[in-house]
Amino acid sequence: MPDKHLSTQFDSQLNNVSMRVMELGGLVESQIRQAVYALSEFSVEVADQVIATESRVNMMEVDIDRELASIIGRRQPTAVDLRLLLAISKTTANLERVGDEAERIARMVKSIIADGMPRALPSSDLRTAIELASALLRKALDAFARLDAVSAVEILREDGQVDAEFDGFVRKLITYMMEDPRTISSSLDLLFIAKAIERIGDHAKNIAEFIIFIVKGADVLILLDWMLPGESGVTLARKWRSDPRTKSVPIIMLTAKVDENDKVKGLDAGADDYITKPFSVSEMLARIRAVLRRRAPEQAVPNVSVGELTLDGATYRVSYQGEPLKIGPTEFKLLSYLMHHAERVHTRSQLLDKVWGDHVFIEERTVDVHIKRLRESLGKAGVMVETVRGTGYRLTAQVTRTT
Repeated sequence: MPDKHLSTQFDSQLNNVSMRVMELGGLVESQIRQAVYALSEFSVEVADQVIATESRVNMMEVDIDRELASIIGRRQPTAVDLRLLLAISKTTANLERVGDEAERIARMVKSIIADGMPRALPSSDLRTAIELASALLRKALDAFARLDAVSAVEILREDGQVDAEFDGFVRKLITYMMEDPRTISSSLDLLFIAKAIERIGDHAKNIAEFIIFIVKGADVLILLDWMLPGESGVTLARKWRSDPRTKSVPIIMLTAKVDENDKVKGLDAGADDYITKPFSVSEMLARIRAVLRRRAPEQAVPNVSVGELTLDGATYRVSYQGEPLKIGPTEFKLLSYLMHHAERVHTRSQLLDKVWGDHVFIEERTVDVHIKRLRESLGKAGVMVETVRGTGYRLTAQVTRTT
């Protein structure tokens, strides 16, 4: 955790919330172990225990979120303390999602058992992927406890091994279903289990990225209360806005003053946003992201080509066989992500997280609408965007053409 503060109470609060995160991590790891046991032994009883644990995981996430809101509201942290609290919030959310994946594995195990042919499935082929994903999560939690950026970087490098295992297993499972069509239903359940395992690895990678953010991140934003000892927050905001060193740093006022006139004064003093108490951590994070998006320069998208389809990130142009195509802004982002991760299958929830952002709350079927628009915009190249039944979408250059 960060260096000692003048307020020992603040140190105690930071240590307490960090310990709560580690406790949540331990509970989620236990969920994964039980889910793996339920899969290996095809145990309905253990699968039910995994599902029952999910409510505890959800409650712990809510409790940590409330504790974070209380700390931020009372302390108005800055610099590394603010980065730590924001990263804790995101880490907690990712751990809760890991719990969701463990629950999904348990439910799929029960479905396979209900179909009556568990022993015939190649579930043992998932052992390596499970071990890799579990190890990544364990390393991520250890790195979080020590704020070890070096270990976090190693986790980012190792995540590709889980992805490779998933891709290999999918190919094996497709062959298996083709050889014995009677197993298709149960095999699809096993495919969802494999996808859940891959997602556990993705969440471990996310936690590693948050650790790097805590340790290496720049101080890019100020959370400012109105009522401070000595000078008011409004006075400080005016000073910082007039100082060349801080005039470009975003400021968000976090205060109990709810009158419209007070809001106007705060914004006129130089605040980029104004949040009134009480507030939720989710709302505060969304507002921080919105302010940073407005302040940050637009980052160029790297150029990429897949087959005869080319995307130019600098000019926001797309062409197929040398002919330009007209692509809408959302479809452009969607195509860019698919092209930069070609030949891989992406679920709707993954596309929502990566293209729209994990702070946006929209229906997964929205992805289907934009995929349809993207195919229409691509014309002849639309066949490169494939639907993988029961899973999601993939962009491929290996298109089977009909004559």
